[in-house]
Amino acid sequence: ELPVAIRQQLPFDDSLVVEIRSLRGAFPFTTRLARAVASWPLRRLCLDDVEEESLPPLVDALRLLRDLEWLSLKEFCPDEPTSARLDPILAALPPSCMRLDIVHALPLSRVAAGVPETVYSFGTLVLMAEVFYHSRVVGMSLGHLDAHFPKMALLRSLRAIIGPGHYEQPAWP
Repeated sequence: ELPVAIRQQLPFDDSLVVEIRSLRGAFPFTTRLARAVASWPLRRLCLDDVEEESLPPLVDALRLLRDLEWLSLKEFCPDEPTSARLDPILAALPPSCMRLDIVHALPLSRVAAGVPETVYSFGTLVLMAEVFYHSRVVGMSLGHLDAHFPKMALLRSLRAIIGPGHYEQPAWP
């Protein structure tokens, strides 16, 4: 087990307790890693590259991470970053999760509708700009935001990329 291996490398006696509270990186999220992660008291999980094959083990781990406060997914399913792929992750988030960062999932207004109400920090919205994410246009107009983005009662922090002006709403798959 990793905490034990880390403790053994430190110049302290066995009374030292090592806890892993944050995991960040770009690596395949496998079933083996999911089992290890689920045994740690993680508060923050930041994955820099989330491919489709990583989704089932990630969902399994999230169901067991009772203390998780922050989930960050960068490069989310670049081949097909749809809300349907993100829905199981949102459903598995523990009530302790208060911060959610996703780059990017489409359409974002549908994604936001599935965000648990315990989340008070959310992002990243793309407003009035075109961001090309793996051959897809990400972004929305202010009118679309107003008409389709769900009300999030506890939201206190919203990360956004804001562009310079007029924007046409893309047709997502």
